[in-house]
Amino acid sequence: MFLSQIAGGKHDLAGKVKARRQFRLASRKREGTMMLDAELHLPKETLRLSTKRGNEYAWRVHDIPHVIDAAQKADLVNIGGQLQFWLPDGGICECYWIEVDTSAALSKPSSWQEKVVLSASIALDQFSALLSDYDFAAEGVRAFPTHLATLSGQRRELESLMHFAWYLRAQNSLNRIETI
Repeated sequence: MFLSQIAGGKHDLAGKVKARRQFRLASRKREGTMMLDAELHLPKETLRLSTKRGNEYAWRVHDIPHVIDAAQKADLVNIGGQLQFWLPDGGICECYWIEVDTSAALSKPSSWQEKVVLSASIALDQFSALLSDYDFAAEGVRAFPTHLATLSGQRRELESLMHFAWYLRAQNSLNRIETI
């Protein structure tokens, strides 16, 4: 089930003002968004910090810098991810505009190791910029008032629903992401 609504926006990843935002509430499984073998290369302690719904792994917002670092050390490319609110009923409120996306920079030909290092650097820079530019909890409440407004004054409860879906690619992964 997808629920979309249009509202005024702040800016896109290039820092330009956007005229609109689309918000999605999804109760679904994503097929193939996380390379099924990539997460197996992460250290067990990093995987223990994650939560999984369908084929999608997500971590708490404060764990993402650790995930980026662990992925680089495991020789994985950090593709990026987006902010989501995982509802107790299984629904997902996805703030797709609060995202990290390294794919544009990785389309240039280079060695696998260069892609690993570059993707980690870009991912960390983009993620840090998101933390500076947005109040994640407030964005969720503003975007999904029907689902999150009752928690607007309860930051701890909102933060317990906040996850950052994160996507990786191992060198030996199937070629599902053609730009890498």
